[in-house]
Amino acid sequence: MNIEAPKKFATAYVGAILALAAAVSQAGGRVDMSIPFHADVAAKPHAPLGIEGNGLLGIEGNGIIQRLDNGNLVVNDSLYVFGPGTVRVIVDGAAAFTSIRPGHVVQVGARADNGGGASVLAQIELEHLLRGPIDSGGIDLNANSIRVLGQDLPLPAFVELGEGADDLKIGDFADGDYVQVSGWLDASGNILAGRVQRTAPVFDTLEISGRVSAVDAVNRILQIGDLVIDYSSAQFVYMSASQLQAGDDLEVVGSVLNGEGQLLATRVRQVPDLLSGYEGQEVEVQGFATQPLLANEFILAGQSIRVSGSTEYVRGTSADVQPGRLLEVEGTIAADGALEASRVEFDEEVVEAEIRIAGVVESVDPQTQQFGLFGLTISATLATRYDDKTGSATPFVDFSDMQPGIFVELRGYDDPDGSNLVTTTRIEREVPGDTTLKARVTGNDGTSISLLGLALLTDSGTVYVDASGQNVTEQQFVYAAQVGVLIRATGAPLPGGIDVTLLEIE
Repeated sequence: MNIEAPKKFATAYVGAILALAAAVSQAGGRVDMSIPFHADVAAKPHAPLGIEGNGLLGIEGNGIIQRLDNGNLVVNDSLYVFGPGTVRVIVDGAAAFTSIRPGHVVQVGARADNGGGASVLAQIELEHLLRGPIDSGGIDLNANSIRVLGQDLPLPAFVELGEGADDLKIGDFADGDYVQVSGWLDASGNILAGRVQRTAPVFDTLEISGRVSAVDAVNRILQIGDLVIDYSSAQFVYMSASQLQAGDDLEVVGSVLNGEGQLLATRVRQVPDLLSGYEGQEVEVQGFATQPLLANEFILAGQSIRVSGSTEYVRGTSADVQPGRLLEVEGTIAADGALEASRVEFDEEVVEAEIRIAGVVESVDPQTQQFGLFGLTISATLATRYDDKTGSATPFVDFSDMQPGIFVELRGYDDPDGSNLVTTTRIEREVPGDTTLKARVTGNDGTSISLLGLALLTDSGTVYVDASGQNVTEQQFVYAAQVGVLIRATGAPLPGGIDVTLLEIE
């Protein structure tokens, strides 16, 4: 039987650094990683945790773990603290001397503070979805993607790429580089990468997670994406070989690729359900809906979610709960294991964070955590990430460092859609350069256009570039740049507008 399947493409998301210097201990037959803290008071027994969930570290301002803030973590826009006591860290089912970094998808547990303060972290667990070498010819600079073990992974600008604590770009990778990929499986079973980490090869531990597209029970092979897997010698976990079928979501660990390019599997495991808590436990879960909302219930990444008349919907309605939507759900575990949702939030706007603004900060309000840029009022949140690209001796690490006159580049989103209300998910202090604004067109009357309510003021010297990179006339550009089209304007801010020297359709 020949197994053939089309290539699967993933959409990448992002996610400053939580360096976990760890001491390893063996407890209860499982290898744990304990992190000592300043207090001598030992942590209480791990279960029950009180709060549990999974999501992206640094998913452009909205994920289960978003950023490190003076030794604490921001989780779904809430602050979680370390200690007193220890935090158990488990990576790929065992202890490892590693770090949790931006872009990692993790499952976390915390103990609620009965005094109403920030909850205390008790466990962080990371499971990589893909480990192995970049395929020969697997780097496509034009498409900004890499190919690992037959899986195509687009790497847009907001994906996190790294090696240790260092940031990388796609051009830093080479064929054969060994990488670890953390992310999700989307509603179709494709890998959505949050972080791609270049690392030293871990021999005999190639790994892939994804949805089975075909099974050949006679020859004992299956296929995930473009990778054919020989499972004839594999150990099966949570299932038997006879139960394999197309559509299963699996984690497969293998030793080598044989002469035919097949992965020789040593372990095949069904991807487990997200939740394993107790009745009444508070839970925060982020993932992709795989079934629509019917009879007050839907499926999110394999987990049953139950809604009611009191469920709050953010950036959407109950009618918008459809397969493929990225959602963040808060609630409690019911007696039957379903998650009874108190809040359902639609995350696409935050994940995309497609607005880009570069310019000089005009004003700062520390009380509201808002600042002026291009005449717009930009709001920062607890989850906003801060970076400094200037090499300054006084790093730019939080909103208290925001000052009028500094040059910054930011990413953000408009909420509600089509408004000029911008929330920033990431701010970088940069060496002064071009002042630019990238956003979707909010107004076009046939002769002029506006972005985020700002008029684009042009003259005979303005250059217009279409989506193919070709220079066009002003009339051609205005005709193409209809409301909703993503464009970039380069120029100088003016009251209520921008004196534009260059307009480009993205």
